[in-house]
Amino acid sequence: LAREACEIAPDEIRRLRQHFSMLHKQAEATSSEEGAEAAALAAETVAEATEQEFAALIEQARAKRAAWAAEQEAIRADNLVKKNDIIAQINALAEDTDNVNRTFPVYRELQDQFNAVGDVDPQEDTAVWKRFQEARERYSDNLKIFATMISRRILPKSRCCLRRLVIWRK
Repeated sequence: LAREACEIAPDEIRRLRQHFSMLHKQAEATSSEEGAEAAALAAETVAEATEQEFAALIEQARAKRAAWAAEQEAIRADNLVKKNDIIAQINALAEDTDNVNRTFPVYRELQDQFNAVGDVDPQEDTAVWKRFQEARERYSDNLKIFATMISRRILPKSRCCLRRLVIWRK
């Protein structure tokens, strides 16, 4: 809504500029020796009114643009919180070494959610992406360990053996 209002304001500003130019030309054309003072006074009055209207429209456009920028900043901050929550959930899945194979569908869903969340603040973007990659790598490493153990038929006698293997790998 604010973006549309910002796009409307420049059209109105152009219209006012054209109107001001037209009135100024009319005032110059009608000015002659006998009515020069009256034409100048009329031109000044119209110019002041047009300038005030122009200034008001500029202020409205600036206010709408500032509101839109604040709204976008709030959205980016909310997206940062969402992405950090998703990263924390992936880290929690990676720490649960007993259920790595069972949590894979949840892990895929979290990845899709992370990619669906919108942009974050450009200053935070790289750091968030690196934390996401680290969480993904940790989960993938645990999944590979689990898959290797299954393929080699080296299933641990107890789940604590799998934990020891993951801790040793870190």
